[in-house]
Amino acid sequence: MPVRHMDLTDVEQVAVLCDQFGYPASREEVEERFHYLQRMIEEQVFVVEDNMVILGWIHVQGIHSLSLHPMPRFEVLS
Repeated sequence: MPVRHMDLTDVEQVAVLCDQFGYPASREEVEERFHYLQRMIEEQVFVVEDNMVILGWIHVQGIHSLSLHPMPRFEVLS
């Protein structure tokens, strides 16, 4: 199954998945959040798809702290 960067054409399917995974969000809310994340260099969102159907997503966040080395944080929903 291919993994690729999420784009605006994926918003509708991701909104449906949010609801299925127990995180209800409208298409508009997902689109607004996606636009916000796109502006942040330390945030990347990928989708997992099979035959043009989004099965899940991976959200990678850069974490910075005074006490720890920079590290990624992964949120995976599929």
